[in-house]
Amino acid sequence: MNVQNKILFLWEDDVDFVKMFSLFLQEHGYLMQSFKSFDECVESCKNQRPTLLIIRSFVNEPRDGLEFIRKIRLDSSIPYFPIIVGWADFADYNKEREQQETFASGANAYFGRVFDITDVLKEIEILLNNPRAMRIVDR
Repeated sequence: MNVQNKILFLWEDDVDFVKMFSLFLQEHGYLMQSFKSFDECVESCKNQRPTLLIIRSFVNEPRDGLEFIRKIRLDSSIPYFPIIVGWADFADYNKEREQQETFASGANAYFGRVFDITDVLKEIEILLNNPRAMRIVDR
């Protein structure tokens, strides 16, 4: 696997969504490795730094994806890489607070429900060109 293009994908239960992303990313020259658990993902990050991580905002419990990002960022044995939070649809009345919480967790970007997957590709390309870019939103 070419480490320069390795994107990790932590998404627990939507097999079709994972397959769609995998095929799309392969079409654009990226390799995707999918995980269903935090522990597997952390071990992979420790063994071989990914190019980028895409994680669902909740995996088992609401907002536990953000807690996982905090743990990744605080673990000194895991080198820095950009993180995108997916399916981060925020209610209009709470949008600003939830955006702040997402970025405060250590995420670089987020996207809501995917209507046009090329929007997510744009986020990926921005972060691969500038891994420390922050506050990137798909729409």
